[in-house]
Amino acid sequence: MSYSGDFSPVIKRRLEEPEDIKPNIRPRIGSPQSSQSPSAGTQRPTAQYPTLPPANNQPATEAAVDNLFPAENHNELYYEDGNLILVTKDSPDGTRGAIFRVFKSQLRKQSIPLADLVDAAVHGGELFEGLPVVRMEDSTTELANLLHILWSPPPHDPSYDLLLSVLKISNKYKVDDVYQWCTRLLSQKIPITWEMFREDPSLDVFDNNVAPSQLLKASKGLNLRQFYGIAAYKLSTINWVDQPKGVRQHMIDGVSWETIVVGREELIRRILRYLYTDSLLNQTVCPVGNAEQCHLPADMGRWAHSRNESIINDPLGWTVGRMNDPYANYCTVCKWTLRRRLETFGKTLFQDLADIFEMPEEPQE
Repeated sequence: MSYSGDFSPVIKRRLEEPEDIKPNIRPRIGSPQSSQSPSAGTQRPTAQYPTLPPANNQPATEAAVDNLFPAENHNELYYEDGNLILVTKDSPDGTRGAIFRVFKSQLRKQSIPLADLVDAAVHGGELFEGLPVVRMEDSTTELANLLHILWSPPPHDPSYDLLLSVLKISNKYKVDDVYQWCTRLLSQKIPITWEMFREDPSLDVFDNNVAPSQLLKASKGLNLRQFYGIAAYKLSTINWVDQPKGVRQHMIDGVSWETIVVGREELIRRILRYLYTDSLLNQTVCPVGNAEQCHLPADMGRWAHSRNESIINDPLGWTVGRMNDPYANYCTVCKWTLRRRLETFGKTLFQDLADIFEMPEEPQE
């Protein structure tokens, strides 16, 4: 059975059914859902689901073997006693399609959209080896990752790629407990606050140059504002022209480079304005403590000039002390005052990243 479009009619029909025949939907991840909701102010968008044909009394038709191949049985999620076939097709990234043999009752429990997939296949669709067939539009990797999370103990330290993959497909099928589990763990891996960034400004969680682009697109599509700003910032610091052609294509695909470039220029403008104005590096007398020999103006001038390129390449790095202390020669009072001022500036800049890179606001209903 193939499908495309909107699930709404089927969902509406199921919601009108008596309570005793609705699927038993319950969370599969151990943590309470109330503690795993998306961050305040983030409104999760409504996913678009495939349209399923209404149930009918027409006899199901046996699917030809060729319709399921060249997909092969999945090496882990093909249970001989399963009673439902899920089929994925080859993906543009080179991932081969696969045949999953699973259990209708287990899939029904996860969410209304998944329950509707099962019911539509059971009440009229293709059969393969006597079992109802659902042809999935998801990649083999995405579907396998979701099913592993649902039916196996969740990994203690899931990879960034796994979380991003499961985040998207769990949102699509409204598996809310898994979606919230993904956002919570991503928030632990990715610096979403100034304090987290100050502790580790390396952004090593993005272990390749395609990763921030993937997160940028996902956070924009799911309205996850807390991830958008830092992903856009990381992308803006990469010299993508020097990247291999294949990597560069993945970085560019689906990303507005005009937005990234304009945002980077605005970020640098704010940094330099602070550096030469609000930071008081250009003062020739003690700006705060009124000491006779607070700092050496020539040294400050050399510091600012020598680090302009570093500031441009890593704007936020300067605000958390990744370069030499510009206030080393100031008196004690000035050091304390100006470092506090720098911290306040850096925190404000970090909080404004989504605005600087112009994340579009979710339309108000």
